[in-house]
Amino acid sequence: MRRVLLIAFILLLSLSSLLAGDRAEFVNLGFSPNGNYFMFGFYGYDGEAHRSYSEIYTVDVDRNLFVPKGVSKGSYDYTVVPGQSVEGALFTLLEENASIRTAYSIEYLETGRPVYIRIDDDPESPDNMVSDENSGMNNLEFKDFVTGDLYSLQLKQNSYEGIPVSSTFSLDFSVRSSDGLVQTYNIGHPNYKRSGVEKYNIDRVLVGPGNKSVIIILAKFYDNGNIRYMVETVKLK
Repeated sequence: MRRVLLIAFILLLSLSSLLAGDRAEFVNLGFSPNGNYFMFGFYGYDGEAHRSYSEIYTVDVDRNLFVPKGVSKGSYDYTVVPGQSVEGALFTLLEENASIRTAYSIEYLETGRPVYIRIDDDPESPDNMVSDENSGMNNLEFKDFVTGDLYSLQLKQNSYEGIPVSSTFSLDFSVRSSDGLVQTYNIGHPNYKRSGVEKYNIDRVLVGPGNKSVIIILAKFYDNGNIRYMVETVKLK
C-alpha cells in the first residue's frame, strides 16, 4: 500500500512540475548537406492554457536570417496525464512544414557536431547569473578536438526594468584554427529589446557539415518562468 501511495505521489509531483514549469524541449532537426541551411524546433506544454505547443525555424546560415516562410508555430488541445509526452506537437507541425524541409534539403540525420553543451542548467547557478543588476556576460573558451580549432565566445547582455521586463544581447565570437589563423565575428542585435525576456544563456554550440558553419543555441529566460530557444549562425570564411 505504501509503495502504491509513493508511486502515486511521484507521478503527481511529475505532473505538477510539468504544469508549473514551461521549459521547452530543444530539437536539432538537421542541416542541408552543404551546411547552408539549418532547421531546429522546440516543443512543450503550456500549463496555463492547457495546450501543447511547438515551433519550427529554418535558418539561412550565411545570412543569419530565417528563410522565407521559415517560422512556423502550432498550438494544440491536449490533456496531459503522468507519463505522457507532448512531442506529438512537434511531429504534427513537422508534417505541416514538409515542403519547407524539402525546399531547403534538410536532412534529419545531418545534425552536425556538438562542440559545447551546457551541463549546469540551474538558473540560480553563479555561472548562469548576470554580473550585476543590469548587465552580464557568459565567457566560454573550448576546443574542437576534431579540427583542433579553439573557440572563444563572449555573451554580452543587458536587462531593462519595466512591465514587462526586456533585454538585449550580442555575441563576440572568434575561432583560432590549428595553423594560427584567427577569425572574429560580432553577432546579434545589441539594441533590439526582447519583451518579457530576463536573460540569456549559451546552451550549446554546433559545427555544421564540412566544418564551415557554427550554430550557437541560446536559451531565453522569460519573466514568467518560461524558457525558449533561438539560434545565431556563422558561416566561417
